[in-house]
Amino acid sequence: ALQTKEEQIEKLLLELEPQVKALNMGVETKELYNELLNRVKFAQATASASIQQAKRIKEEGRSLVKTLEDNKKLFSTRKMRNKGSFRKMGAIGWKVECGFSQ
Repeated sequence: ALQTKEEQIEKLLLELEPQVKALNMGVETKELYNELLNRVKFAQATASASIQQAKRIKEEGRSLVKTLEDNKKLFSTRKMRNKGSFRKMGAIGWKVECGFSQ
């Protein structure tokens, strides 16, 4: 009778072994899933921070381009004004030279 009980226990253990393995695999799978989920969340946070940084850089770039364009316009305006001044100075100089040479 004792031997049959041991045989029954062994038989039950053999029947339960695949279920125990499957359960352990399920636990390992859940742990792996949680680890991968944490990695995905970290990657999303990193990507979001990168996007925010890229937006700031883009805005800084736009601001710099606007400043450069404004400076170019200002430079062109001053250049034209100075060109006119140099022409006037040349005409005055010519008149002065002509006046002295007489």
